[in-house]
Amino acid sequence: MKKKIFAVALAAAMTVTSAMTAFAADSYYSFDKDAGQATVTGAKMNDAATVTAPVIKDGKLVLDGTYGLKLPEKITGDTYTVSFKVNYNAVTANTATVFVYKSIDNADAIWHSLGYGWNTTLKPGIWAHEVGGTPEWTDIFSTTEFETGKEYTLTFVVDKLAASVYVDGEKVAEGTVPSVAGAEICIGVNNWDAAANCTLDDLVILDGTATSDVSKYITNTPAAGTGTNTPAAGTGTNTPAAGTGTNAPAAGTGTNAPAAGTGTNAPAGNGNAGGATTGDVAPYAVAVLAVAAAAVVVVLQKKKVTE
Repeated sequence: MKKKIFAVALAAAMTVTSAMTAFAADSYYSFDKDAGQATVTGAKMNDAATVTAPVIKDGKLVLDGTYGLKLPEKITGDTYTVSFKVNYNAVTANTATVFVYKSIDNADAIWHSLGYGWNTTLKPGIWAHEVGGTPEWTDIFSTTEFETGKEYTLTFVVDKLAASVYVDGEKVAEGTVPSVAGAEICIGVNNWDAAANCTLDDLVILDGTATSDVSKYITNTPAAGTGTNTPAAGTGTNTPAAGTGTNAPAAGTGTNAPAAGTGTNAPAGNGNAGGATTGDVAPYAVAVLAVAAAAVVVVLQKKKVTE
């Protein structure tokens, strides 16, 4: 019987782990307080950092051209989505806003530079390189020049290597990119060129998902409650009677009645402010744990009846 109970618990734990793994690739950085598990770099991705922490101001990541970030996420296949809000202070040639790279070795470099690529004006798109590829260099850019000093939402969708670029939800460019399966990700830096000078917000990274609408990944957090379904004011005194035996408690002096409800019983949003929110793990994990607990109770009840 003990073996059966252990097997049920183990199966539940494995199910929870599977659920968490399935959603762990979807990440959201709000930059409300920090940059989560990202690592600070210097002005090149492999340079030592000259600052101890990223600059966060007014709920945005401030990149000033002196540092960047390495993220813990990876792109594992040929389908992904990266989206962010950005306000460029300056445009410098070859600067990467988001750098997705499989190799930076000059002999076999394979990477996607998301932002405005080699341009010296703000034409959002993807600049890609694959040594030995056909073609070796790929340019997928908007033909429209956008303004610096203004915030835009840039979304880059790669669906089985078919790439599309969106500005504020409107497709501005499309083409085909080389595979970077197994790639790592940097923010604001690459291995060769000037670091980005911009503010960044609402960064969404989806590994294995191609979508131009990432709003549900940004707004997963429930809003605070607004006045319905609040508990009624307490009506009884519920105070304990005076004790009659030795060491009995004295009569209660408070009412112990519930105060009038002030919320809606809707949880306030807590968002994982600043860090990466890894998908919708929590609801699934809780549901699976509840099922597992119920299974264990049934097994224990059967054991008791048998005995």
